[in-house]
Amino acid sequence: MTEKDKKMITILLITVPAFLWVGFVIKIMWVWFMVPLGLPAISLAHAIGIDVLITFIVIPSVNEDRSMSDIISSFIFRPVFVLLIGFIAKSFM
Repeated sequence: MTEKDKKMITILLITVPAFLWVGFVIKIMWVWFMVPLGLPAISLAHAIGIDVLITFIVIPSVNEDRSMSDIISSFIFRPVFVLLIGFIAKSFM
């Protein structure tokens, strides 16, 4: 098995937990910022769908030059950072 194959398998294995984690963050942010404006709350499935749609529109292709640690850390830490900034912004509401 080549290094590229190992990388693709690893990406596939972390994709489902990553979508669940990002979907959870989107759902929380939606409740904090959109529900007070009168929009209904969304489910985790809706949040994941929004994530997939936005990702599809914004990121046209996968960059294969990224390191595995960079990919994994972006799946984990980017949503944490977004949630932290959202929590801080929510505290000013």
